[in-house]
Formats: sequence, C-alpha cells, structure tokens
Amino acid sequence: MARTRTLAGAARHAALPLLAALLFGAFVILWRDFQPLYFHLLWGLGQHPFWFPFLDIHAVLASIECQRMGFDVYVASPCDVLNRPHVYSPLFLVVSFLPISIGATAVVGVVLNLGFFLSLGALPPPSGWRGWSLMVLATLSSMTLYAVERANNDLIIFIAAAVAGRLLLLSPPGRWSGYVLVMLAALLKF
Repeated sequence: MARTRTLAGAARHAALPLLAALLFGAFVILWRDFQPLYFHLLWGLGQHPFWFPFLDIHAVLASIECQRMGFDVYVASPCDVLNRPHVYSPLFLVVSFLPISIGATAVVGVVLNLGFFLSLGALPPPSGWRGWSLMVLATLSSMTLYAVERANNDLIIFIAAAVAGRLLLLSPPGRWSGYVLVMLAALLKF
C-alpha cells in the first residue's frame, strides 16, 4: 500500500512536467519540419514569434559575448541580432569569462526550458480535478508559452524559486541553500 502511494505521488509530481515537455516537443517538431504551421499557430495564440526561437536568451548571450569583446553592453550590444542594450542584471555578465556565445542560443534555450519543465515537478501537486485544471491552464497559458518560446530569463527565476521552495523544507543546511538561491534569483531579476 505504501509503495502504491509512493508511485501515485511520483506520478502526480511527474504529470505536469511531462505534459509541458510533450507540448514543447511538439513545437520543436513544428519548428523543425513545419515552420509555417509553427508561426501560424503561435500567431493564433497571441504570440509574436521572431524568425528564430529563444530570442530573450539570445540577448543575454549576446551581451555576454559583446562584454567579453570590450563593448559597453548597457549602451548597445552589436552581437545581438536586434542590437538591443543589456537590460538585465549585471550578474548575467559575470559569466563572460566562459566561452559561451550566441552560437549556443538553441542549446541554452532548450536546456533552460527543460529545467523549467523539471522544476514544475517541484511544485506541490494540486488536489482534485479543479486544482489540476487550473494548474494545467496556468502551465499552458499564453504568458508561459511566451516565456518558453523566448527562453525568457524569468524561467531561471522560476526554476530557482521552485527549487528553493523544496530546499526550504529541509534541515538547516538545506534551508540555507534555499535562502541563497532566493537571494541569487532576486539579484538576477533586479
């Protein structure tokens, strides 16, 4: 009986991440093989997709790359496809010593999205059909779709908050890790 409860609990925690990952996989297939349908579907859902996905994380990677080359990315970022200045926390630029560039946009976008989907499993599972319905609707909302399609840095904040929430339930060393993660997420946001 305890094993059945454990399996049921694991299934409840895995349901939302699996649903989101499956939907993401469908969009990946649409992008790869049926781009006109991909764009038409996103426009129909109220999105304004760029000609390539993960535009927001591209901006961060472009700022990192340009900073490494000596540009003042708060003025302009010529590495960015839209020449947008860096508008995010300076903490994102701390990793400019890493050999990361805009060429990694797709990989970083996919990894960020997969991390987001996994972090959905850290949320407490809702109870009842009404709770599940609301959770699924929130997960599949236009704002979530926007964040995933753009690989928006708010996904990093969400991941940090979800993981921190779990860590705060642990013993003192785990809680301290949770506090550090919350502080880091706040510093990345502002």
